[in-house]
Amino acid sequence: MPSRSSRACCADPLDGPGQRRDRLKAQADLLLEKLQATVDLPTVRADYTWAGVFATTPDGLPYIGSLPNGHKNIQYAFTFGGNGMTFSFLAGSIIRDNILKRRNAPAEPFSSDRFCLANTEGASLRG
Repeated sequence: MPSRSSRACCADPLDGPGQRRDRLKAQADLLLEKLQATVDLPTVRADYTWAGVFATTPDGLPYIGSLPNGHKNIQYAFTFGGNGMTFSFLAGSIIRDNILKRRNAPAEPFSSDRFCLANTEGASLRG
């Protein structure tokens, strides 16, 4: 639905990162055609177009937390898989609590260690 400024935001997934740049113009034109067919507007044009990374994890949850092994001051929040609006508030609260050294109960399911296997020496092996 266009806003009061008569702007709409459209999105469509593109296949791998190498194809994004090459296909951006064609994909933007296709989205404009679809939008024009959907809404009753005399003229539709793209003011801005962009492409970004769309990353996901095996379980669909983002990685949120602080780096292990002496790098606890480095915080991360990534691989939202298109759910940034949903997980951004949670990511902010987990990172805030990490910085303030407070326990955050929902943090564990988002740890980057959840896909690691421990070897016999107790080190992590990325799986």
